[in-house]
Amino acid sequence: MIVRANGIDLNAELSGRRNGETVILIHGIGADLRLWAEVVPYFEKKFQVLAYDLRGAGKSEFPRSPPLSIELWAADLDSLMSELGIENAHLIGWSLGGMISTEFYLKSPKRVRSLVHVGSTPKLQPAAAQLFRERATLAEEQGMKVLVEKTFQMTEASFAPSVRAQHPEKVARFRAMLENHGKDGYAAIARGLVEADLTAHLSEILAPTLIVVGDYDARTPLQDAEQMSKKIPDSYMKIIPECGHFYPLEQPEEFSNVVLRFLERLD
Repeated sequence: MIVRANGIDLNAELSGRRNGETVILIHGIGADLRLWAEVVPYFEKKFQVLAYDLRGAGKSEFPRSPPLSIELWAADLDSLMSELGIENAHLIGWSLGGMISTEFYLKSPKRVRSLVHVGSTPKLQPAAAQLFRERATLAEEQGMKVLVEKTFQMTEASFAPSVRAQHPEKVARFRAMLENHGKDGYAAIARGLVEADLTAHLSEILAPTLIVVGDYDARTPLQDAEQMSKKIPDSYMKIIPECGHFYPLEQPEEFSNVVLRFLERLD
């Protein structure tokens, strides 16, 4: 469905128990709400589940101004929740989505029941930031198919070796999602991502927080997750075995069960 929120049209899917607590799934760069397709059924048995396309991704609207930023994405989420009558929610953010959920919490802590950071980080390392700047330029100048052809070997390496070997269809799904991404939206998201820096605010997060990290996640490795866990007071870290950076695709059942156990303990 299309929801008018914060002045634009956002593509969203709402499912599950309408009288239950709400779980909101926030994707990262290169993806859209389809990233969560295999995990949604696990959550909608107990929760109302909201998945949506970020401004600039999927079927959501992408005005070229103002520039994309975690502040703007957080404002979009705030408006989307209000339009759908969602007072508060558990926020599950993958990669960039974790940054957005943190920013949202800092602005509206009473609207957040808990945070789940999935392969996320408060700030990109310099080398990663430069990589995404280069990808933004490449996407704009040559399009997404060229971007994928030139860079997907590195992206594929971010999947766990066992997943690459045994489930090439999972890698192919993300590749197709990336190829179909709008080039201007991708470039704007990449530039918004590299500007984000929430490092100084982690200690301000008082909501119960689960930090999920894959044992093969080279993009946001274990040591990064450990540092986040040390700085967020009420946090818990869980390692997903045989998993790289693309958790909802690689290990949907294990990932969902880990998060559900965390949410059940909150009750």
